[in-house]
Amino acid sequence: MTTWESADKLIKKEIIREGQFSNKPTELSVCTIHVANPQSLDLSIEQMKENLYSDIIDADSKKVIVIGDACSHVDRYIERAIEMMSLNEHSLITVQFPPDRTRTETIILSLEVTLEKVDFHKRIWEWSLEEKYQTALKYKEKGVELFKAKRNVDAFHRFSKACKTLITLEPIEETDETMKNILTLKYVLYNNMAECQLIQENYEHTITLCNKVLSKEEKNVKALYRRGVAYGNIKDYEKSVNDLKIVVSIEPKNKKAQEKFNIFNERWRVSVQGYENIVRKMFKA
Repeated sequence: MTTWESADKLIKKEIIREGQFSNKPTELSVCTIHVANPQSLDLSIEQMKENLYSDIIDADSKKVIVIGDACSHVDRYIERAIEMMSLNEHSLITVQFPPDRTRTETIILSLEVTLEKVDFHKRIWEWSLEEKYQTALKYKEKGVELFKAKRNVDAFHRFSKACKTLITLEPIEETDETMKNILTLKYVLYNNMAECQLIQENYEHTITLCNKVLSKEEKNVKALYRRGVAYGNIKDYEKSVNDLKIVVSIEPKNKKAQEKFNIFNERWRVSVQGYENIVRKMFKA
């Protein structure tokens, strides 16, 4: 095979020089790569590095990366292509970013990558429980760092990757302190992902994630607040007010919750009044 393309057709790898037969890099494998000739019609090399937050893209450089550690959109795509490479393979990797809420045009960029060395890591199903927990914790902490830097989408991907690592342990039961910590971390991740989705105005996803948290802890203030705001933004004012009322009752000094409660409660009152007026007119007719 000289060409590989991802199922979504956003990533393409064309082999320039065949490598030797070997296992492919997997999660946590340490890879030494040589990167060269990054090109894009839309962005300079510096813009590719800075605007896209890439740690991989460079004019001509040797880098050491750990599979699974990519923190930006473009690096995640490049990493996926590297996972399909053989040792000493030299390939042209092309990635494209369709239009989204921040831009109207498709960005296409390419770079040459040579996989020079791999310190292979065992497959995820061979990891111990503690290894999975510590890896998920590391991904979560990086997600918090990215969130504080206002890189909400990248933070979401870190939290999501951490959560997927823990899901391989399911069913998770609180049989000992370690399992209790794992379960706690999973629901923290759901809550963090909900905040990222709320900021991105993905309200249905926010509600789904908050429901997961609240199924375990029905008075979780952060989940109730986020779900309440999400309900309010899809105009389900009754559910919004019910959630925010609980938050305010638990934390009377929570100004943000009180403000949102007042806004959505007033909108609910207006919508109910409007409905009653319509019904009244129907019966008068």
